[in-house]
Amino acid sequence: MNSTRPDRNELIAFARRYASGVSDRSPLEQLRGGSLNFVWRIHSPSGKSFIIKHAPPYIASVPDIAFDDSRIVFEVNILKAFQFRNELNQLIGISVRPPEFLGSDNRRHLLLMEDIGAWPDLLQAVRFTGYNFASLGSNLGAYIAQLHLQTYQNKWFADNFANLPVQRTRLQVQYNGCLEFCRRAHLPDAEKIGKLCRQLGEKFNTVGKCLIMGDLWPYSILLGREEIRLIDWELTHFGRPAQDVAHLSAHLWMMFHRTSRPSQKDRIGRFRQTFLASYFNEVARQKPELISAEDERDFQIHFGAEILARTLGNFQNNYLYDGLTPEHPVILEAIAEARKWIYGDYAAFKP
Repeated sequence: MNSTRPDRNELIAFARRYASGVSDRSPLEQLRGGSLNFVWRIHSPSGKSFIIKHAPPYIASVPDIAFDDSRIVFEVNILKAFQFRNELNQLIGISVRPPEFLGSDNRRHLLLMEDIGAWPDLLQAVRFTGYNFASLGSNLGAYIAQLHLQTYQNKWFADNFANLPVQRTRLQVQYNGCLEFCRRAHLPDAEKIGKLCRQLGEKFNTVGKCLIMGDLWPYSILLGREEIRLIDWELTHFGRPAQDVAHLSAHLWMMFHRTSRPSQKDRIGRFRQTFLASYFNEVARQKPELISAEDERDFQIHFGAEILARTLGNFQNNYLYDGLTPEHPVILEAIAEARKWIYGDYAAFKP
């Protein structure tokens, strides 16, 4: 599978088509941290740098799992859309934005874009003082709300961002996998939980009601002191709000669960509180019909399914619960939380 990766000469030639100053001698370094793709930083003699992303036909960190490489085309198209679609103008000025699109080669599944620089992701940033997590969470909530609201029932976005190849993979790997995840933990209601998760995945594997970012988790959220950059848009889809809002909410819960430091718990809590409040208030003020009772149920099930995938599933490795067995007390706590969400014990979309 690794034969699909471009070599240095291919990457340099690609970057030179769009970035002035890049030469055959330009330093090129492969970056770590991403799980789906291969990513490099390339430098020009002027000191300016750029990011090259390559989408292989599998998950880069788990090569045995096939993953449609057309996902890079969806990322290219959404980054372009931010530059010319009037519907997305409402997102300008919220201090949140994606990286700037610079060029692409869809045949080779390559993307060139702005280098954000050494901004920490959310998982890293909560370790430090100096960030206004309440303000940052509020800004992100407003941004995601506007993304959903401004594209609600929009035919152009529905026609151009039905990212069903990605949703099929998510159905197979995550939602269909919940039954096996629960069996690993010997849950007596594994069949029932598995059925609820599978049905949600089947619903998400259709065209929905609005554009979603699709991969809203800590590694995609880069924090400046007063601004946010959202990276990795290849999972964007014309889908349903819960797949964004519940997704990040579940990861914030897991971050809170796994840190023992009160200061970090406080920062995570403030970010989560303001993110959800800002999102909910924007929707309630502008278009409350965006969130139906069905969407609230979707939120609950997806929240729980994401915890199961990160504690018992294919995506446990190299994350918050890495190396813990299904019998570990921490895993059992997380599973209990996931079950409560899946059975609807908690209110959805609420801070």
